[in-house]
Amino acid sequence: MANENWSGSLPVCEVVACEDLNPVNFATIITQTGTNYQDTITYACITGYKLTSGSLTRQCMANENWSGSLPVCEVVACEDLNPVNFATITNQTGTNYQDTITYACITGFKLTSGSLTRQCMANENWSGSLPVCEVVACEDLNPVNFATITNQTGTNYQDTITYACITGYKLTSGSLTRQCMANENWSGSLPVCEVVTCEDLDPVNFTTITYQTGTNYQDTITYACITGYKLTSGSLTRQCMANENWSGSLPVCEVVACEELNPVNFATIITQTGTNYQDTITYACITGYKLTSGSLTRQCMANGNWSGNRPVCRHHCHSHRRRRR
Repeated sequence: MANENWSGSLPVCEVVACEDLNPVNFATIITQTGTNYQDTITYACITGYKLTSGSLTRQCMANENWSGSLPVCEVVACEDLNPVNFATITNQTGTNYQDTITYACITGFKLTSGSLTRQCMANENWSGSLPVCEVVACEDLNPVNFATITNQTGTNYQDTITYACITGYKLTSGSLTRQCMANENWSGSLPVCEVVTCEDLDPVNFTTITYQTGTNYQDTITYACITGYKLTSGSLTRQCMANENWSGSLPVCEVVACEELNPVNFATIITQTGTNYQDTITYACITGYKLTSGSLTRQCMANGNWSGNRPVCRHHCHSHRRRRR
């Protein structure tokens, strides 16, 4: 100027400063050099969140604005899981970070590998591995004494095994049909087949037991009619059968009866006790007749015949000697 001074005053240039930035949801500042020109601020999404838009590093520019745009951190989401065979979902909180899904094998199936509970992790994968549910299998059953297997569908859940006691044996405890249950055990209990026993037989009139092996299945009892008695109905040998009854029927021994005897010529019956075993008949030749053969007393014998022979009475002639004169 005319006064030999410069107009105005010394210019002062100061560094550009950008405004302080608001906090970013679900992110932390890991480094910041300041808020002046060319200073930088660097963010990181917190665990379980990822950048979906904006910039994790921003720089203060000459126009007093920060470069880029506000970073947006959103929660990590895991993919939907496919259904699991033979399993149901018992609980699921979602598919985002730290959400869980819990499975249970259906009844009759059990976990053989994998994880029944899985959690969505920060890397967008589910923890653990796919659960594998396989059908429950029961142990093979030992053979059952005196029984046969009539049907068996297998040894897996709900499979059944059916037994039958062999002929002459019956179930006394346990179960003839058993089913494989969800707890890997067979239902019921071991069947016990025991030999059939027939009831003791009452004594039989006029018989003796000549032989008996017992009272169990296929055991036999043999009777004999006592002397003078014979079988008129029923069975002298009976066997214990599978139905717990004795074969045949009660033997009936009745006294032996001899046939009625025809009248004897020239004889009378003086006593007769009957015509059954051991009964007797006694004859007497009439006056003027005498026994020439056979038996005047006969007894009914065990074979149904009379003892001795038929008596024969003949006229008795007296021989008179002539007197010599």
